[in-house]
Formats: sequence, C-alpha cells, structure tokens
Amino acid sequence: MKNIIKIIFKWGALLGAGLSLIKLLGFFALNIDYPFEPISDLLMVIAFVACLYMGIKELRDDYQDGLIKYTRAFVTGFWITLLAYLIMVAFLIIDYQFIDKDGVARINQQNIEKAQMAIAKDTITQSERDNYLSQMQEIILKENTTSGGDTITGCDSLLHLIINQQWAFVRHSTKNPQNGDNQLGVFYSKTQESLSSITESVLGSPSVSSECDKHIRQVIVESQPQFAAIDPAKVRFEAIQSRIPQSDNACDAAFKHSFAILLYGIMLDIFVALFLFRNEKTICSRNGNLDEETEEGEEMPDEEETAEETPNLTENQQ
Repeated sequence: MKNIIKIIFKWGALLGAGLSLIKLLGFFALNIDYPFEPISDLLMVIAFVACLYMGIKELRDDYQDGLIKYTRAFVTGFWITLLAYLIMVAFLIIDYQFIDKDGVARINQQNIEKAQMAIAKDTITQSERDNYLSQMQEIILKENTTSGGDTITGCDSLLHLIINQQWAFVRHSTKNPQNGDNQLGVFYSKTQESLSSITESVLGSPSVSSECDKHIRQVIVESQPQFAAIDPAKVRFEAIQSRIPQSDNACDAAFKHSFAILLYGIMLDIFVALFLFRNEKTICSRNGNLDEETEEGEEMPDEEETAEETPNLTENQQ
C-alpha cells in the first residue's frame, strides 16, 4: 500500500507541475501573435500519457512482479490524475489572483463568444422565422400609427404591400439551405437588406406621393432599433445565456476550468491502463513465439542440459 501511495504522489505531483507549467506558458503566449492553444493541447496529452504510463508501469514492474489487473492499473492512474487536478486547481487560484489577473474575465468572455458563434452557425427554425416576421409587422404598423401615417392617403396600403413582399421573400429564401440565408448569423442582416430593397422598389412607383414616400421611409428608419431587439440570434442567445459557464471569482474559476482536465485525464487513463495491464507473465521462446508459464517458478530448459541428455539417452538405447 505504501508503494502505491508513493507512486501516486510522485507521478501525480509531476503531472500537476507539468500541467501548471503548460498553463503558465499559455499566459506568456498571449502576447505572441501565434495560436498557442493547439500546442498546449498537444503538450497536455504528452504529459498525461507519459506520467500515467510511467506510474502504472513502475507499480507493475517494480512491485508486482510484472503483473497488474486492469482495475488496479486504472485506479492507480485515476488517483494520479486526481492529485494532478488538485495541484492544477491550487495553481490556478494563485494564477488568477496574482499572475493572470484578467484571466477569469477573459475566459468568461471567451465562453460567451463561443456560444454566440455556435448560435450564428445554427439554422433558424420556422417558428423563430415566423415570430420575427410577425413582430416586425407589428412594429412597422405601430410606428406608422404613432407617427400619424393613418391620416396620409395610401400609406397603409403601401406598408402592407411592403410587409407582404417581405414575408414572401424571407420564407422563400430560408427554404433553400444552400444559400445560407437560414443561418441565424446572417438572417437578420439579410432580412434588413431585403426590406430596404423592397421598400425602394415599392416607393419607386410614380404613383406614390412625396409625402407618403417620406413618411414610409421615416417609419422604416425609426423601426430599426426595435428590429435589432427581436433579432432571432439575439433572442436565442438570451434564452441560453444563463447556461453559459461563468465564474465570479478565482476559486470558482479554478475548479471549473480544471474539471475538463480531470475528465480528459480519466479518458486517457482508460486506454493507458488497458495497454499496461497483465494478468499472466509471458516469456519469449527462442523461436520468437510467446510461451505462457503454466506454473509459477517453471523455467525453460537450457540448451546445454538438453545437449547432455541427448547422448546419454542414445547410449542407453544402445
């Protein structure tokens, strides 16, 4: 038991120190115009595999006569990983308080940006699209009434014409996934472009009075801030914002940011333990094949002994 504890502390401490050093290198790399994250991930894999391999192998070869069950190999690797995780947590608490003081805020912002990027690449649903168009119609008509457009001849009918054409255009464009108009990241800008184009087309008719033309353009301009507030991407983000990982202090951030490392180490431990476990000792015969020892302490006969026994057997037969 003492040997196992000694191995766990030895390789767990080395792994924790190595991961902390990699994290520290990442901080210094912030001022370098080069993506250090892929290098950091590779170094972490190397550190995990090396320390888990050497720790489990040392226990197997030095203290268990070359034999180790899979469960013991995995548990040993797990404790090595857990100790490294705790060391990493302690380092990050110090790091966020005294070295990388903006680290917590920076990681919080990165988590928000990752969520926004994921939403931008996602496809708008039919209900989100129709809800946006309905709200857009309500905003335009309300702004028209508020600004006295119902007293201007022809404004109501022209606004309904613009809205109907906008509905038809957006529904048609979002049905075709190949043009990318159904992605949340571009949906809002595309609908604003189409609204502007349709408005210009409708107001370009000679039958539209200058008073009506000016009023409708003003209605569309005044409605823009409200359109931005109902952007489907923004609405989706607000719905999931409470689920985005955010840390309030260095201690909370250290545990959260290191937890992924713990899971990562456990995953690698599964494969390293699978590679190293041995239930039976094996030896190599002289013809290159592996022969299993059937009994403990059984040895292969020497060539000299075989050579001495062969002439004696021949003489006896004679």
